[in-house]
Amino acid sequence: MSKDHAIDRIDWKVLKGKEARGVNENVDFGEIHEMGNTYIVTKKGLATKDTYYLPKALAQKYDGRTVWFNITQDQKGRFRREYPPSDEEYSKYNTSMDSLADK
Repeated sequence: MSKDHAIDRIDWKVLKGKEARGVNENVDFGEIHEMGNTYIVTKKGLATKDTYYLPKALAQKYDGRTVWFNITQDQKGRFRREYPPSDEEYSKYNTSMDSLADK
């Protein structure tokens, strides 16, 4: 099996407790805690935790330990929030290869 598993065949439930990163290792979203219909919830931090709602459609690959998302450091703040997005809000991210530049 290849080191980079196809993300479209992943059982999202097995990702709980795995790391979430953006386009490179410097874009750290912390640990995956739960899943919604269109998003993955991550938490990062020790005393005060930032919560991120990352669109599943922006997940690019899973290497067995880390899920990599098509999100840059500059775009990271868009996904930090206190409440989950609606499915409609995240439906604009319809494929894992979508660019956020136009969103």
